[in-house]
Amino acid sequence: MRRVSSTRYATPLVIEPRRSTRLAVYVIGAHTAAAAAVWWTAFWPLALGLDALIVTAGYGAWRRHVARTAGGAVRRLVWRDDHWVVDTVDGRARTAQLCPETYVSRALVVLNLRTGDRQRVSLVLPADGLDPTTFRRLRARLRIESVDEAAKRNARPGRLSKFWAG
Repeated sequence: MRRVSSTRYATPLVIEPRRSTRLAVYVIGAHTAAAAAVWWTAFWPLALGLDALIVTAGYGAWRRHVARTAGGAVRRLVWRDDHWVVDTVDGRARTAQLCPETYVSRALVVLNLRTGDRQRVSLVLPADGLDPTTFRRLRARLRIESVDEAAKRNARPGRLSKFWAG
């Protein structure tokens, strides 16, 4: 009979996100709706300025989360025992820790990580942004990690943060 001595995993979890149609639709839809809503509430000179800001924010969100072409965009994540290795498109590899503000549901995972140089890295992963097996393994490991962290903090088990949904 084999004994399991730890909840940690022997093999690292490698996350290589792919383009997500669902995320692309959400980013375009949210920024288009925000730009349209400005025209209903403001007079046109103010609306032009606000729309320019909304378009700029939408372009930044597209480059960082959908196309992943921005300098700090995540290209690959590797989750080893108690730390993450974040590879960005600009060629940097940094170690990071999972933040408690990470969001997990059946259709979406938002990973919030803090690197050693105190920078925050976020990765938005809809279910179609990863292959189904990797997405399921990620959700399961995050759930186990949340139970471990809750035991350490003596908090409610089963929750990674107050936003745990699934």
